[in-house]
Amino acid sequence: MGIVSGINRFIRLWIDTLKQVGAGKIWLALIALFGINWLVLYAHYDFLSPLFYNVVTAWTSLFGEQPAGGFTHYPGHFLLLPYFFGWAKTLVSVLIEGIVLGLVAMLFYRRYLDADGEGAGRFTGGLMLKLVGAWLIFNLLVLAAGQLLPSLFEPFLAGSPRREAAFSYGLMPLVFVVLLTLFLYVIPSLIVFRDSLFGAFGRSLRIFMRNPFTSFFLALLIMILPLAFSLLNSPETIVSKFNPELVYWMLLGGLVADLLANYFWMGTTTRLLVSEEG
Repeated sequence: MGIVSGINRFIRLWIDTLKQVGAGKIWLALIALFGINWLVLYAHYDFLSPLFYNVVTAWTSLFGEQPAGGFTHYPGHFLLLPYFFGWAKTLVSVLIEGIVLGLVAMLFYRRYLDADGEGAGRFTGGLMLKLVGAWLIFNLLVLAAGQLLPSLFEPFLAGSPRREAAFSYGLMPLVFVVLLTLFLYVIPSLIVFRDSLFGAFGRSLRIFMRNPFTSFFLALLIMILPLAFSLLNSPETIVSKFNPELVYWMLLGGLVADLLANYFWMGTTTRLLVSEEG
């Protein structure tokens, strides 16, 4: 595919996705996911409420006495809020987010086909298990990169604030974008082509190899807002220089960014797969 035709295709993917912005069912699914994640965040924020206290304190105690104790005191509460919420969100995400994204991809698929019924596929129990498995594998890869790479580079980064900044704000975000690039099409492949779990991962890699630049820039634009909120939300800086409660609002902004990213992720990739299917 030539450069001009590739750019035109890239633009069409975004235009076709934007044309579906009035699809209420798609937004309803995404807003439901947002609402669940917000409830988990708010429970950590307002953990002293009788509604949340027992659950949140039992959860934080799993991480050890010292961090759990620090979370119950001001301003340690806000310093540790992203940490505890991040792990809780990951667990909730593994259970439901893959299913919701699969549902969103199916709704996009039906709209692109202008079909409402079974001709555009059914949402079965087996499909939901594959979506959970796909999301679990993807999250394990992301967690592995997030945990192993800092340890691997630690001797090189030690004592150099510039190298640490380049690693945290340059290399790690790039790694996450590359991971998404490689596995960008896994969930919509399960919907459009009804692939097996590992077949969907294989198809995603094949589509990436045929469309490396389209895939990379799709992943980059999809992740740009979530990455921005993640990088800007430095609890130590916010607590020391601003109102500590800004940490909560930054995390909430990150959830809004995730909602928008998921809309464009499922919309653009499903549209590309529909064209591949045709």
